[in-house]
Amino acid sequence: MKMFIVTTVIAFTAAVSPALAQHHANIPQPEASAARAEAPSFAGSAASYPHRAEYDVYVNGNYVGSDPDPRIRQHLKEEWQSDHMN
Repeated sequence: MKMFIVTTVIAFTAAVSPALAQHHANIPQPEASAARAEAPSFAGSAASYPHRAEYDVYVNGNYVGSDPDPRIRQHLKEEWQSDHMN
């Protein structure tokens, strides 16, 4: 039974691999432009994640940043304090 399964998987892989590896000429390729290469667009990325107030970091009433990781939030707080308290 194991040999049958192994043989079936190998046969399926051999049959499907060439089809998946074909280059599709109909798919438009993005043009390489200097502006696009230098500054990638992140438009809409902030809208795809809901804002969660518990991830916000404030120091003395100043918004410092947001992150879901508590270690990063602590680092944001410490970094802001070292930059603004000295």
